[in-house]
Amino acid sequence: MITAIVLIKTSVDRIPEIAERIASLESVSEVFSVTGTYDLIAMVRVSQHEDLADVIPGSISKIPGVEATDTHVAFRTYSQHDLEAANERMRRMTHELSRSNEDLEEFARIASHDLRAPLTTTRWLTDLLSFRHSGELNEEGRNCLQQIARSLERMAELVDAILAHAQVGQTAIGSVEETDTEGAIAIALENLTGDIVMSNAAIRHENLPPVAVQPQALTQLFQNLLGNAIKYRRPGIPPEIRITGRRESTRCVFAIEDNGIGIEDEWKDRIFLPLQRRAEKESGSGLGLATCKKIVTRAGGEIWVESKVGAGSTFYFTLPVIGMGDVN
Repeated sequence: MITAIVLIKTSVDRIPEIAERIASLESVSEVFSVTGTYDLIAMVRVSQHEDLADVIPGSISKIPGVEATDTHVAFRTYSQHDLEAANERMRRMTHELSRSNEDLEEFARIASHDLRAPLTTTRWLTDLLSFRHSGELNEEGRNCLQQIARSLERMAELVDAILAHAQVGQTAIGSVEETDTEGAIAIALENLTGDIVMSNAAIRHENLPPVAVQPQALTQLFQNLLGNAIKYRRPGIPPEIRITGRRESTRCVFAIEDNGIGIEDEWKDRIFLPLQRRAEKESGSGLGLATCKKIVTRAGGEIWVESKVGAGSTFYFTLPVIGMGDVN
């Protein structure tokens, strides 16, 4: 769209009437009177593809009482230049942001990878010390050794989580081919076998539609969400988890429902941020749900949670699918 100025000449006694008639035109944004050769000025919005000589004078000159019109396109060049400049600034900012994110992800990947070697060595030495010399330590010494081992275990978890989070940005998430959702869940459940057996968790799912997401990313997404549902269970109550999915046009809406401890309202957004844990005593890296959000958003979807403290949570997320129609 462009803005044109139309100068209008009419008789003095008809200025209010003509101004009202012109203002009623859909394309006119403003009309005001002036003194001089012309009596009125109208600001008119017109598509840049239309012929101004025909469209603007034609619509106004047909009004009874209009004696002459003159059209100027004072804002056309300026508006296009301004738009081009804004687009160029946006392009540069987007490029810089993309490069900054890539650099940050690469740094996280390298740092977490390089931390693995000394961390593995330290854990091995701690285990060796505990095995060979725990009998020479008093109770306080043995407790300190156990605390060191737990801290190293947590650090190893964090390093692995940082590496997994960074690797999400290293490969494409979307896919031009469909990925079997049931197959991705089967792999996730196999990876979580120990947690499932120890917690006596019951996980139900059936007839889930395929999605246009890379298999590895889809498996990681379900593994993180199911692992959380098992981890944050209520004491003494085995986890009951239900996975559902429905096709809606070009996307699929999934839901993972559990009977766990639930999430407070003030944490429903914060839990998807990196390194956010509701309490220091909670286990985990604080990156699991952040990685889930990264996978979903990079695939072009959304993720959110509905929850009631003490009753459980339902995590919803959308993923793209290939083709149209509904899947029951």
